[in-house]
Amino acid sequence: MSDYNKNSLQAFDKETLYAIMEETEKLVGVGGWEWDITKDIWTFSDNWLRLHGCSDRHIKTADLILLAHPDDRADIQLSYDRVVSTGANYEIEHRIIRQDTGEERYIRSFGKPRLDSDGKVVKLFGSAQDITRQKKVEDALIVERKRLSMLLEAFPGFIYLQAPDYSVPFANKYFLDHFGDPQNLPCYKVLWNRQTPCDPCHTFKVFDSKIPQVWEWSQAPDGKTYMIHDFPFIDVDGTELVLEIGIDITEVKQAKQQLTSLEKRNHALLDHSPVCHKIVDLDFNLQYMSKSGFKILKLDHKTEVYGKPYPFYFFPESFKKEMFENLKMVKKTGEIITSEDLANDIEGNEVWFESSIIPVFDDDGKVDYLTVVSSNTTQRKKHEQEKIRFEEQLRQSQKMEAIGTLAGGIAHDFNNMLGVIKGNVSYLTNRIKNDENLVESLIDVQEAVKQGESLTEQLITFAKGGAPIKKSIELNSLIKNTVKLLLRGSASTYSFNLAESLWDVEADEGQLNQALSNLIINANQAMPEGGTIKVGTKNKFLEKSVLVPLPPGPYVKIKVEDQGIGIPKKHLSKIFDPFFTTRHKGSGLGLATTFSIIKKHHGHIWVESTLGEGTAFTIYLPITKKTLSQQEDKREIAHKGHGKILIMDDQEALLKVARRILSEMGYNTTFAKDGCQAIEIYREAFQASEPFDLVILDLTVPGGMGGVKAIPELLKINPDVKVVVSSGYSNDPVMADYKSYGFCGVFPKPYSSDQMAELLNEIFGKNK
Repeated sequence: MSDYNKNSLQAFDKETLYAIMEETEKLVGVGGWEWDITKDIWTFSDNWLRLHGCSDRHIKTADLILLAHPDDRADIQLSYDRVVSTGANYEIEHRIIRQDTGEERYIRSFGKPRLDSDGKVVKLFGSAQDITRQKKVEDALIVERKRLSMLLEAFPGFIYLQAPDYSVPFANKYFLDHFGDPQNLPCYKVLWNRQTPCDPCHTFKVFDSKIPQVWEWSQAPDGKTYMIHDFPFIDVDGTELVLEIGIDITEVKQAKQQLTSLEKRNHALLDHSPVCHKIVDLDFNLQYMSKSGFKILKLDHKTEVYGKPYPFYFFPESFKKEMFENLKMVKKTGEIITSEDLANDIEGNEVWFESSIIPVFDDDGKVDYLTVVSSNTTQRKKHEQEKIRFEEQLRQSQKMEAIGTLAGGIAHDFNNMLGVIKGNVSYLTNRIKNDENLVESLIDVQEAVKQGESLTEQLITFAKGGAPIKKSIELNSLIKNTVKLLLRGSASTYSFNLAESLWDVEADEGQLNQALSNLIINANQAMPEGGTIKVGTKNKFLEKSVLVPLPPGPYVKIKVEDQGIGIPKKHLSKIFDPFFTTRHKGSGLGLATTFSIIKKHHGHIWVESTLGEGTAFTIYLPITKKTLSQQEDKREIAHKGHGKILIMDDQEALLKVARRILSEMGYNTTFAKDGCQAIEIYREAFQASEPFDLVILDLTVPGGMGGVKAIPELLKINPDVKVVVSSGYSNDPVMADYKSYGFCGVFPKPYSSDQMAELLNEIFGKNK
């Protein structure tokens, strides 16, 4: 510092100097600081505090580093250490977190060390400048450069910069891929050399005139023809360049030549093409359309369309607007435009077109007329929509599977509870016969339990599906009970035409009840104002028929008719599809479930409907050779015996019910909680020559061995062991095909005295 400056500064007091420094800092946007290394104290100016959003003017190094962004603290500490150890200047860019707002800012700091007489750094003076805006601008420039680079590399043509000395400062990927390094191609030097007889030399015309040039290059090394656009260009260093853009127009040129020389022949070919070809003049009037266009749009060939504006008047406004704008753009630029749009035929049916508008040039290179080539993509669009629909159905199916699992679990637990109620009521009913009022109350409870069982059967059918567990049923009684129950309190009424002496069918009563319920519910919903639902049954011997795909033979026919709004013809083929529904509410599973149930019973269902008159569903079910048990047998089923029965079940309440029922019949019972315990109990009894007369195994034991895994072990101990499978999941495949697994009987939960007596009668006879 000169003596003059020293003397001038000494003329000011310390406060004045600080004020001058603060004003200077504000002016240049920096904040000053001082680090006393010997005391490890940092002192900051007011402007530095404002930049950092701080209020502490004096802090230590450890606290200062905490103001920095966590990712930058290590670098800052290294910079401090380097200054102290080497005496070098301090210079770094880093991020801070403002203490008042929490905002992230970029700071550039510079400091100069002061040394003592021994050359040791004792102080560091410096300043900090907020460069956040500069960093954002730099980051934005980087992003823009990357974006520009991607656009240039992805451009479907060549782009390069040409200098007067033949050098090429830049060429995009398309250029390099098609032509190689331009510096190694002599033909370019010949073409661009103004001394050669190459006239016109378009590139140097731009250098000379500073006016853009457009020309065609038909002698490209790759054999293609390019439309070249040359523009004057000045780069950042002031260098004069030409920007050259080449677009491949080979196909357009070839199309023009073919149309010029083979117009009549092409028309003949186009008329037999499945793609629609149209020629439109520059006033956008239709001059020609191939036969396929008339066919797709369902236009009579005598229809006057030539000379009329295109797009046609019957097209949707959205299609007309986009097509018209595309036609104008092609006319203006001479470039091909392709789009896919939704149109309509003359009858208003939706038709998807993928159209390419191709300009045809005259000999002067001007657009002469436009050709519109349209392919019918309606079927592809439908397939895409079907794919979307399938994916939606798959997602819905996954949801329903999860709900089904939950429903199955609830039904299983509910069935166990019903088993306790049903078993105890059955036990009490058999013991209390003199008190009519009490017996009547117990019968009411039994009826409620039956309804609960029906509910769990439907839940299990929904959750598990599976093969039906069939038995002979009174179909007319089932129909009456189902219809009366479902239509109770509704606006609809019912009428029956049920055949007397109806043949017996062998079916799963719960599943068949669910199938009939779905039909009755649908019929009721089809008549929101009320009406009559007709249900009829009939014995029918089917001959071989295409309409009913069932083997010839005797069947029972069920017909459910409503007087509702009917089903549109286009929906009739879809109503049994899973998730198909025309209602705002509903999953679309009802009729699909009904169809599945009838099919599992080896029957057939179909529908007939007339709009405004109603719908009729017809079902055929094969009959059974088995006869129904007599009513008196149903009312009075008894069994007396003696011996030992081993029961495996994880529900203690159900075991107690089974003990009461079996004790009443004369049997001693032993219980096991899972398959492993049952195997051990049976093995000990068998080895002691005191085998069990019967074993009842629960099919499913949560967290333990169930019946399917236990029975092979029991058969190893005693091949003649009698084992019955029991489960609340009556639709499990094991229940339907129990003999294949080694069981001699099946016993669906919940337990009852009648069911137990019927099972033991079947295994041991009426008395044992």
